Amino acid sequence: RIAALYDLKFLQNAMFLERGKNEEKRHIRNKLKVAAKVAQREGKVVIIGHPYQETIDVLKEELPKLEKQGFIIVPVSELGEES
Repeated sequence: RIAALYDLKFLQNAMFLERGKNEEKRHIRNKLKVAAKVAQREGKVVIIGHPYQETIDVLKEELPKLEKQGFIIVPVSELGEES
């Protein structure tokens, strides 16, 4: 709300991939599936992940699969601002 009030660019985070270190890979995969559904419905989704080993492992496995399904993975700086 503050960014919009001051006419600043912003995006809203939809979710975190994990809650903390040593999160189960299954949990992280499920979050990615939910994020993919949001992206399909909304056209884009912002998710945050931390550089924990479990997260990195899942992303290495799952991002190529998502790209094969037509998803385009970009840094948040390449997304348009919220309206």
